[in-house]
Amino acid sequence: MSDPSYTVVQPKYEHINAVRMIRSQNGVGPQGPQGPQGTTGNQGPAGADGAAGAQGPQGNQGLTGDTGPQGSAGSQGIQGIQGIQGETGPQGPAGAGISDGDKVDITVSASGATWTIDSGVVTTAKMGGDVTIAGKALLDDADAAAQRTTLGLGTLATQAGTFSGTSSGTNTGDQDLSALAPKASPTFTGTVIIPSPFTLGATSVLPTGVELNFVDGVTSGIQGQLDGKATASHSHPQSDVTNLTSDLAAKQATLVSATNIKTINGSSVLGSGDLVVSSGYTFVGTLASNQATGANTTPVTLTGLVFSYAANSKYRIWFMGRVQPAAATTGCGFQFDLSSVVTAINIRFAHQLANTGTLTGGHSIADDASVGVSSGLPGTSTYPVSGEGLLVTGANTGTAALRFRSETTAVITALAGLTLVVEKIA
Repeated sequence: MSDPSYTVVQPKYEHINAVRMIRSQNGVGPQGPQGPQGTTGNQGPAGADGAAGAQGPQGNQGLTGDTGPQGSAGSQGIQGIQGIQGETGPQGPAGAGISDGDKVDITVSASGATWTIDSGVVTTAKMGGDVTIAGKALLDDADAAAQRTTLGLGTLATQAGTFSGTSSGTNTGDQDLSALAPKASPTFTGTVIIPSPFTLGATSVLPTGVELNFVDGVTSGIQGQLDGKATASHSHPQSDVTNLTSDLAAKQATLVSATNIKTINGSSVLGSGDLVVSSGYTFVGTLASNQATGANTTPVTLTGLVFSYAANSKYRIWFMGRVQPAAATTGCGFQFDLSSVVTAINIRFAHQLANTGTLTGGHSIADDASVGVSSGLPGTSTYPVSGEGLLVTGANTGTAALRFRSETTAVITALAGLTLVVEKIA
């Protein structure tokens, strides 16, 4: 009976307690139990006897006594030559085998016939440390194209030619570079694009193309030309400027107010803006709306007809306008309320008394007091009234307000448009 041949394979990159048994004939099964022992071979020659133990004293012969204690064993003799091995007994029946299922790192299937290593359990450490993670990533690639993809080479590894440095794009074979300029002393035609900045010799050139164009047309050293220019701030004699001396001599002298140019009413005409030339009146005021009074003892101030006066001055005063009585028999009066003591205040006024052409009026010569009032008007229509006076101030400044009153308790009205004019005359 021929001896079945078995090969025991230990996976090189697997650290597991598993052995795959590959049979060279017809398939593989797990090893069965050991068969019966073969026929004993011929006994080899006996070894030399060991030294005899000490003999015990001989007893009286009689019945056989109990066996005495065994003596010490003698030294073992030299082992004889091993006899010829007997024939191997017949193979025993196959064992039960390993059941299907997950065996930690290996999954058994097909009734024990297929052992599959679980995905991801074969680490670089289990491979003995001589395989890197990058190398492991190539092991599960199906073919060389997949491995090039893993390495990020794409089709570069299949291109013809010699490459150095960083290569990209597609090369379909050896390329003709004869049309390119040589690295040493190249000659260019057309438009050449140079990066900015670039290195010229060992010097980095920083200006841009626009900045370099500023020196277009420069025929000599720029610094020398700059050094020959005058400083930013410098002076020249008048004779250096053509016609400057004669042109300046023909110009008008600087105007000085009240020296070589007159003033208007004491105001300078120099400068910008508009110079308002007035009539010279100190004050001009107009009553904006009708103002009536029936109080014959307490006059009312006519709104807006108030002016300021200076000390030690003289003012010419006049007013004109219209009044309207509620009854033809009602006259009126005018006076000034002064805020400070003055030297003199004198005013008089008049208006038509009757249709026959007679006049009536009154006057005032004291602060806020009427010496006389008019005694009536032709009717209840509107009638013109006018007055004039003189204010002489003393050491005090102040204000003067034109006041209006009725002759009686009957109502009389000063109409809108009544105007007060004041002129300072001294």
